[in-house]
Amino acid sequence: MKKNILWLLILSFLISCNSPAPLEYFSRCVLSTSYIEHFGAGEIRSILALPPMVFNEKTKNLDSATYQKVIAEKIAVNKASLDKIKALKETTDAKNMMETSVGVYNLVIQDQETKYMQLAKWKDEHQMNDSLLFIKAIELLDKDEKTVQNQLDLLWGYGKMYADHHQLDLSNTKK
Repeated sequence: MKKNILWLLILSFLISCNSPAPLEYFSRCVLSTSYIEHFGAGEIRSILALPPMVFNEKTKNLDSATYQKVIAEKIAVNKASLDKIKALKETTDAKNMMETSVGVYNLVIQDQETKYMQLAKWKDEHQMNDSLLFIKAIELLDKDEKTVQNQLDLLWGYGKMYADHHQLDLSNTKK
């Protein structure tokens, strides 16, 4: 009987070692969203105002690209972050934080795949001047930009509650 209890304790310990620490949950769900904090018309305007460049892993340099390629790279980064969140085991105390984070990423990725990509296509094909393009960006993204910002505020609230519950030191993070 004592052997069974000992093996059960060892097994429980090994399983718990396989679960990410609370700081990992917080980092994946909350801190990773700092990359999408500037989502919206202002962000796409900044992207489209600069020459389109992407990082080349082989040469370790920036290469010329299309604006659509720049947006595709941005989408890939966000999808990778979303996949890391979805890979976490849902826990009772992390549930709201995880669901909100997934929701934010889904909305942002959806808009990047459709609205950002459409704006990038217009820019690549010189279909409208920058002034009209930026007005169109505001028209397309204004509502979702506000929704994303509200959801990010909610996420930071859930993250703060989660961090307090797990006594995480957030002195090096910003909101």
